[in-house]
Amino acid sequence: MNAQDTQRSIEIASGVAEVIKSIRNERNYEKAAQILVEKNISISELVRRTLRLSIIDLAKLSDIVITIKK
Repeated sequence: MNAQDTQRSIEIASGVAEVIKSIRNERNYEKAAQILVEKNISISELVRRTLRLSIIDLAKLSDIVITIKK
């Protein structure tokens, strides 16, 4: 793993933590979706890195991400 890969992995981990905090603590799906879009993190990457979100949370988040990207 080179320096760029390591840096990207750290950015993704940080973004995932922010998304989880936004959803679990603040119930703010719009903020969480914006973080995913800004940091270019896919839903599949989010799922690979955490088990803390329910299917309902992921569905709500996905709907908002799709709306933002349109």
